[in-house]
Amino acid sequence: MYVGSCNSGLLQTARLQLFNPKHEASTTTTRGIFYTGSQRTYITCRLRDELDLCTLKTESLSIKTFGSTESQSVSCDVVQLGLVTRNKEMTLIMALVVPCISNSLTTQPISYAQEHFDHLVGLDLADESGPSDILDIDMLIGTDLYWDIVTGDIIRGECGPTAIKTKVGWVLSGPMERENVTVNLTLTSTHTFRIDANHIEPSLDDRLKQFWELESLGILKNERSVYDKFIQQIRFNAQRYEINLPWKDHHPPLLDHLELCSKRLLSLLRRLKQSPHLLCDYDKIIHDQLSQGIIELVNRPAEMISDRTHYLPHHGVICQDKSTSKLRIVYDASARSLGPSLNDCLYTGPKFGQSILDILLRFRCHQVALIGDIEKVFLMILIDEQDRDSLRFLWVKDPLADQPELFTLRFTRVVFGVSASPFLLNATIKHHFESYREEDPEFVDSFLSSIYVDDLVSGSADDESTYELYAKSKLRLAEAGFRLRKFATNSGRLHLRIQNNEASDCSRAGEESLNNTQETQYGDQILPTQEEDQTYAKTSLGTNEKDKPSIQRVLGVEWNTNSDEFLFDISELASIMEGLEPSKRSIVSISARFYDPLGVLSPVTILFKMFCQQLCEARIEWDNPLTGALLKKWNHLLKMLKDARVIAIPRCLLWER
Repeated sequence: MYVGSCNSGLLQTARLQLFNPKHEASTTTTRGIFYTGSQRTYITCRLRDELDLCTLKTESLSIKTFGSTESQSVSCDVVQLGLVTRNKEMTLIMALVVPCISNSLTTQPISYAQEHFDHLVGLDLADESGPSDILDIDMLIGTDLYWDIVTGDIIRGECGPTAIKTKVGWVLSGPMERENVTVNLTLTSTHTFRIDANHIEPSLDDRLKQFWELESLGILKNERSVYDKFIQQIRFNAQRYEINLPWKDHHPPLLDHLELCSKRLLSLLRRLKQSPHLLCDYDKIIHDQLSQGIIELVNRPAEMISDRTHYLPHHGVICQDKSTSKLRIVYDASARSLGPSLNDCLYTGPKFGQSILDILLRFRCHQVALIGDIEKVFLMILIDEQDRDSLRFLWVKDPLADQPELFTLRFTRVVFGVSASPFLLNATIKHHFESYREEDPEFVDSFLSSIYVDDLVSGSADDESTYELYAKSKLRLAEAGFRLRKFATNSGRLHLRIQNNEASDCSRAGEESLNNTQETQYGDQILPTQEEDQTYAKTSLGTNEKDKPSIQRVLGVEWNTNSDEFLFDISELASIMEGLEPSKRSIVSISARFYDPLGVLSPVTILFKMFCQQLCEARIEWDNPLTGALLKKWNHLLKMLKDARVIAIPRCLLWER
């Protein structure tokens, strides 16, 4: 749909008299558009609210928009409303409700067309507007209703728009050009209709398809880049960087979710009160973050409301091992209630081409390897003041009280759990290091190709050059407010040198660790509880620290620094498999547990994938137990895993220590 300076095209708009069938006194006149490119009829939330229409049901739709080869699954409310024709007939309409149908239409000179084209003179038009008028569209009439309203009568002239008769008047469609007549339009614009609606979760079959397509190699589909806008907004305030959230250009209205968060908080408190020590630890983490300025109190929250005020529900995750019990507070930016989640309204941003496979392959090329991570990296980046109200959450003044009093907090830093956070971090680090490119281009390229969110996975040819890489990386990150720490290497001499250099920080880090340590009851034991501080990779890849200091995790892959080998142990999956009822669901779940970015386990993982494909081809239901030949194949795979030994391969491809 195109409007040009010398060839203005009219769209089939009409003024419509609508009413609520249950309350016929509730009427309104609004503007709609007849559009044969849509199979369904839609109205906006604004029109639904104005007529006070009740939701009859909710439908899940698969929508494919102009210019896209992919469909999007959305959920929409279905309502019924009435249309009054020019003959005072009443027609009932079933319509889907969406937040927005189109941006306002411009350059629709309907009245001008009737005055200047002879075949249109005297027609009872359904709409009127001038070249400079702005038209808001609140209803889109698709092919499910189009021919119930369009009569089929058409009037065409030698040139100019065509008139189409409908039960609400004549609508115009087509170009405005004619010989010796020029419409005075100086703006070229394009109107593309879009449907915004609530996302729905993909089906199990869709998830399985995505698993095959995107699995472990970091092969990701292209996303619309928001990096340019990010660069325009980022600033440094002498201590750390400050950024804005990457809002989608036309995101649906973001509700506050206050009621949802209140209910989930009360449920959380009931669970935590069963473990009072854990409840106190939860409370202490929040108050520690408050004292550090990571979060801040919202005074008079009911008065400080914007169109993007939003509350995040949260809960605790406990990771227990032999020596400690680690608590992590998780904020749910994907929570939905009668509207989109915060994540639905934000761009996830580009990935900058940093795949796990690329980083691990480069890591295998270094004779001396070095890894480290950035401490609490997301919390080191400030969020702009205007976006902080979208990161509110609730807590209580006295968590042990019978009737706890709620109060409102909000994040001042980037929140782990928001889908855009990895992009915001990557973009911030990239922007910071690019400022050193002219001074030291080789180091900048080396660092940026070795960082995965907050994990540094790098190395060099010898101890001296690797130590220089360590020192530069630590210094440059510190200048941006980040702390690089927890180093590991395959070189004993380099390890001692780094350890000596870090000694000055050890005493301070030890004091902070003591200050952040409490006691938590676990069974018959009292275990110290600490705020969990794992990196993004360890959290997202589901890996845990090993008891042996020589065993490290490198982007989810086990690395023995003493022998300088990667280790792969798949026998642990056998014990999990033995406790499962063999079904399509459990087998897909087991197949997804294989983590093999380097492809070392491909002879095994391919067998499981082929077996999953067999189950799909056999149309086995997700929870039906396997029988016959399929069960026999499953038992064979189980035995194979039980007999498997730990696989060890050299980390370095070019040199053996």
